[in-house]
Amino acid sequence: MLIENSIINSDDESLEMLPEIADKITYRIIIAIIHSPKTAAQICAENKLPLSSTYERIRKLQEEGLITIEKSISIAKGKK
Repeated sequence: MLIENSIINSDDESLEMLPEIADKITYRIIIAIIHSPKTAAQICAENKLPLSSTYERIRKLQEEGLITIEKSISIAKGKK
């Protein structure tokens, strides 16, 4: 799964509000993908985040239209 930020860019003033409206995991995900798309595993490794929580937040951010999933690849037994 390759995730990219579709709404917020690094010079957007809404980025300044992000810590106030997002929890720690959501904040780290958005910051991690501001400059380039990353996989969920990359986001977890770089930020020492739990994989299950990261996937949950990614799904919620996508549903809200804040991020897009550029590509999704199934690797084994339904895992993406």
